[in-house]
Amino acid sequence: MPRALPEFEELDEELEFWRKHDVIEFVDFSDLGPFLRSSNKSIVVALRMEPVVREQTRRIADARGSKYQTLMREWIYDGLERSLRAQRGAKGAKSEIEVLTELVLGMSKDLEELKAGSGGLTGD
Repeated sequence: MPRALPEFEELDEELEFWRKHDVIEFVDFSDLGPFLRSSNKSIVVALRMEPVVREQTRRIADARGSKYQTLMREWIYDGLERSLRAQRGAKGAKSEIEVLTELVLGMSKDLEELKAGSGGLTGD
């Protein structure tokens, strides 16, 4: 249970208080229970690779403004997605939902153009 925050009459009094105390003492973490017990916690995986691979990855990541570990994780996720698509026989094919979404968005764009008068439905 977090401690109750005292009432302060003056700013100097509050400043002195916070110099001596940590805000963590007053935070209620009880609402974070489900988040802290999440089953989606990441794990650490050790991979062996040639130093040149890590250096090249580090250079690419630096150019992108990210860490090389983040870039490697992104590449792994991309490769996993491609492998799963290939396994399903969809090898890069779009799902029915993606196809329908594109169709509807395209129709919406066409409709907007027609409303704007560029579609030629007025007998021009």
